[in-house]
Amino acid sequence: MSRLPEAFESRTIAGMSPGDKGYTVPWAMFADEDRILWINGGHSVMKEPEGTAHLEIQRTKDGVIVYQDSIGDHTYGIGDSEYFGGVKVKLPVTLE
Repeated sequence: MSRLPEAFESRTIAGMSPGDKGYTVPWAMFADEDRILWINGGHSVMKEPEGTAHLEIQRTKDGVIVYQDSIGDHTYGIGDSEYFGGVKVKLPVTLE
């Protein structure tokens, strides 16, 4: 039986330190029924834009800054994210 080497473990948004920047997929962010924006902290984060991971974020002490220019043409429903009910780490979003 093999164990996953740490070098192959994906970095998550929740695991970022305050001040760290990175890129994740646009659908990591969602709006609840009150239109409040959240990020699913369990999503992977990359150091550079890669594939569909183009949403630029910065971790703060209390949540995540999302840079609006990186959202592109992605749109968001209200309270209908497939991740909304199963999010283990829900971090508040500040748009910048």
